[in-house]
Amino acid sequence: MSRVNPVVVVLGVALCAGCSNGKSSAPAAVAILAPAALDFGSQPVGQTSAAKDVTLSDTGSAALAIAGIEVGPDYAQVSSCGDTLGPGASCTIQVTFTPQVSGPRPGTLVGTNSTLTEFGIL
Repeated sequence: MSRVNPVVVVLGVALCAGCSNGKSSAPAAVAILAPAALDFGSQPVGQTSAAKDVTLSDTGSAALAIAGIEVGPDYAQVSSCGDTLGPGASCTIQVTFTPQVSGPRPGTLVGTNSTLTEFGIL
């Protein structure tokens, strides 16, 4: 049975919707993803891992409109986020990993807001 040793890099990148040059002219949504990384360890090819949680928080002063949340190949996600996240609110994104081939399988988790600006993992 082949195994892979993947790591999903999840950067805690903040997006300030409504900001220009780092300064806000209006209430702004700020998206934060945590933790900084997910490690699924060694996973047999073709078998789905246990889900790992990622928290999306809006630390800004306006609602965050969520247009979509996507993961890279060999990964799947289920989200409780809906299409809007209010200021100070958070939601959970559960990520699973099902490797299709052996070897390192880095992944990504990317969300977009209503203006298709990406937040999250680069």
